[in-house]
Amino acid sequence: YHYVNDNFLRKAVNMEILSIGQLRKELPKYGNPDTKIGRMRENGELYRIRRGLYVRDKRILKEAASGLVCGPSYVSFEDALSRYDLIPERVNECSCATFAKQRNTHYNNDLGYYSFTNIPLRAFPYGVVLYKTPNYCWNMASPEKAICDLLYTRKPLKDANDVLGFLFDGMRIEEDDFYSLDMEKIRFLSELYGYSNLKLLKEAVS
Repeated sequence: YHYVNDNFLRKAVNMEILSIGQLRKELPKYGNPDTKIGRMRENGELYRIRRGLYVRDKRILKEAASGLVCGPSYVSFEDALSRYDLIPERVNECSCATFAKQRNTHYNNDLGYYSFTNIPLRAFPYGVVLYKTPNYCWNMASPEKAICDLLYTRKPLKDANDVLGFLFDGMRIEEDDFYSLDMEKIRFLSELYGYSNLKLLKEAVS
C-alpha cells in the first residue's frame, strides 16, 4: 500500500489555533489590539488561516489547516496523489474535496493557495484517511479515492482505454503503481459518483 512520503510528516510542527478573541485578550495594553494584530502579521509573528483564525508558525502543513479554511473537506486530487508519490509533479496548491457548496472556490491565505472542489455527497464520506502527527491531524483521500475524485473533475472520456491513457500518460502514474492499488476499493468507489468517467474506470479495472 502507498504511504505518505516522509517529508510530508517531518514538516509537522505545533499547530495552536488562535481566535481573534483570544488574541485580543492577550493584548490588553493596546488601545486598538486589531491594529497590533495587523502589525504582528506584517512582522511574521502571526499567520491568518481565515477571517478570525490565526497560527503563530508558518511551517505548519497547509493540508493540516485545510479543514479550517473550508469544511467539511479533505485533501485530494493532485495534491494527495503527489503526497503518495503516485505522480512526479510537486503540487503547490492544496487541493481539497468538499460538497454542497454553491461553487468551487479558491482561497489564498498566509499559508498559501487552496482550492475546494465539489464532489457528490454520496461519494464524500468514503475512502478518506485520517493522518496524525504528535501535534495535529488532517483528512486526506486514499490513493484510490484521489484518483476517483480527479476523474470526476475531468471532461467525459471516450472509453476505458482513454481513462487509463489519462492516468498513465496524462498524469504520469506508473502502471505498476496503479495496479498495486486496491482494485476492489476502486470498483466500490467508482459506483458512488454517477459520472461516466468513473463508470469507465470501473470497467477498466474489472
